[in-house]
Amino acid sequence: MKTYRAGWKKYQDFSASFALSPKPITLEKVTLFIAYAGTQGLAASTIEVYLAGLRFFRLLDDPTCSAPTFHTPYTNLITRGIRRVNAARMPSQIRLPITTGMMLKIKASLAREPHSFENMLVWAAACTGFFGFLRCSEFLAPDNAPFDPRVHLCVADLHYIRSDSQHHMEVRIKASKVDQLRVGTTIALGATSEELCPVAAILDFVAARGNTPGALFINSDGTPMRRRQFVSKIQHALHLAGVNERHFNGHSFRIGAATSASQAGVPETTIKLLGRWSSMAYQQYIRPSTPELAAVSKRIAGLKAQQTQRKA
Repeated sequence: MKTYRAGWKKYQDFSASFALSPKPITLEKVTLFIAYAGTQGLAASTIEVYLAGLRFFRLLDDPTCSAPTFHTPYTNLITRGIRRVNAARMPSQIRLPITTGMMLKIKASLAREPHSFENMLVWAAACTGFFGFLRCSEFLAPDNAPFDPRVHLCVADLHYIRSDSQHHMEVRIKASKVDQLRVGTTIALGATSEELCPVAAILDFVAARGNTPGALFINSDGTPMRRRQFVSKIQHALHLAGVNERHFNGHSFRIGAATSASQAGVPETTIKLLGRWSSMAYQQYIRPSTPELAAVSKRIAGLKAQQTQRKA
């Protein structure tokens, strides 16, 4: 329903721009709206959702009318054109995964000033996002809204658990993009005894941060670290490591976590659980490397020989 309202708002903006009355919602107006939405840079998939919203509001206006369809050969042609235009823009909008290898590069760059409070902050946040399969909104303060302790990650949401089998950090995520009712969930970050260890990174930062209530990831002046600041610091660290940083952003950690877990042989059902995906959408985040894809040729080519050996 929230997305439907967003579509209705965009449709109202379109109507005002062309001095049209929003109602009644007609096929002619919707056709123009699709073209307008495309010029605004909206993805074809978003436009499709908006069209579903317009159908919903059209039925609300007149429950006796038959279910309106806004899919005609002409509107489908416009939508197809929008998809092609968006595809042409893709090279500059690609989000590459921050994998285990990239995390090591980031750590090496930040280690140039190992006692820097800001570097400890950035590294702890990076490890939390990566090993927690998190969206930035789940562990960082938003750029254009105040910090809200009822929603955003606080230092009180951390619990360090010592056990004989596995030391780990429990992190309470109070809200997320797919948790509009704020039921919340708890994720576990395990100690690794390796160069990459989320528990060690968080403990080092908390020791420097202190136990002042409020946001977990704060700057030295006590203000919450925000998404734009975090992404900027990560991109700078990648640049120092000799990596083209333009195609990496905050979501690269979630993509990279799924990719790295798959490469490590973690079962797909576990990856789905770690990332809290309710569908198979996580599969689009798994990005095998070119050598891995090339190795498939050898596996396929060897299949015939294996079958021949079994018959013999």
